[in-house]
Amino acid sequence: MLTLVLTKKQGNSFCCFLTQFLKLWMHIDSHEALGVLNTLFEILAPSALRPVDMLLRSMFVTPSTMDSVSTVQLWISGILAILRVLISQSTEDIVLSRVQELSFSPCLISCATINRLRNSENINPAEEQTVEEQRKYLPEETFARFLLQLVGILLEDITTKHLNVDMNEQQHTFYCQELGTLLMCLIHTFKSGTFRRITAAATKLFTGDGSSDDFYTLESLNDLVQSMIATHPSLVLLWCQILLLVNYTNCSWWSEVHQTPKRHSLSSTKLLSPQISEGNEEPDSESKLGMCNREIVRRGALILFCDYVCQNLHDSEHLTWLIVNHVQDLISLSHEPPVQDFISAVHRNAAASGLFIQAIQSRCENFTAVSSLEFRALD
Repeated sequence: MLTLVLTKKQGNSFCCFLTQFLKLWMHIDSHEALGVLNTLFEILAPSALRPVDMLLRSMFVTPSTMDSVSTVQLWISGILAILRVLISQSTEDIVLSRVQELSFSPCLISCATINRLRNSENINPAEEQTVEEQRKYLPEETFARFLLQLVGILLEDITTKHLNVDMNEQQHTFYCQELGTLLMCLIHTFKSGTFRRITAAATKLFTGDGSSDDFYTLESLNDLVQSMIATHPSLVLLWCQILLLVNYTNCSWWSEVHQTPKRHSLSSTKLLSPQISEGNEEPDSESKLGMCNREIVRRGALILFCDYVCQNLHDSEHLTWLIVNHVQDLISLSHEPPVQDFISAVHRNAAASGLFIQAIQSRCENFTAVSSLEFRALD
């Protein structure tokens, strides 16, 4: 097949190849196999991937059923390979104009449809939305919702399917790798600056009221991610980065991730290290791993939040919140460049600098451990 694609007329041959792939004639069951598919896309001439209609029609599809782990993973592998091509070789205007012209709808993988496919129920084409109903979604909203639905599907499968019961270890690993790849594609899309309409649509979805029953809400996605803190720290931190890219700074969410101690004023001198239950029982290896993963998430999320605050210094609320609640963490992480930049930004503002020093005096019990940083930060 590879020889055929590379030696014949690339456009027609690639179309045949993609059709065969989507008919499950290929078996993609690992990150390495997906990498081979990505390599194939990379070595094709760009003209073989145009027009994008072929790619979009292959991307906006649903499998015949979702009751099989291997079927879901193969379906998402195809989408990830196509998404990688679209965000690297196409422009936003071209992609969105074709999404609108082809009348795609995010309802293609609504929560109701997902549940029915998981229960092996047939989807009746007659029940699909009319063209008029489909057009109520802007193309950028369709694209953003589609990707967020994929995130929800992967999160649910990772958190609800039992290892060695519903899936084997290799399938669980591949699920995590697919979610990581999807999240990194979203991060690239939001950070590149070339997909502004999609980014704006995603931001609107993230900051909306979340009342829709047709799609995963931000609250439901956050709950799923939060349940993974003790087991999948790298995926949690990727999600944290996405939230900050769309300016999601809900204090309750970040307080949970940062393990922010509850306090009322700067008069408290309680240490800011994560709270550990007062028990004499020796934790087992699984508990120790969970504690380690939570600490990885806590520190990583704090570093990401410092970087966000440095880029949004006009919003003094978040800067103050970090100083008041996490001054000792800032000191212990002062070797990290984003935290260094945060402390430098603090001391460029007289009021913030004074608050920082006051927080050190009020919050930190061990002054000898922070004195060197304090003087260095003031220089």
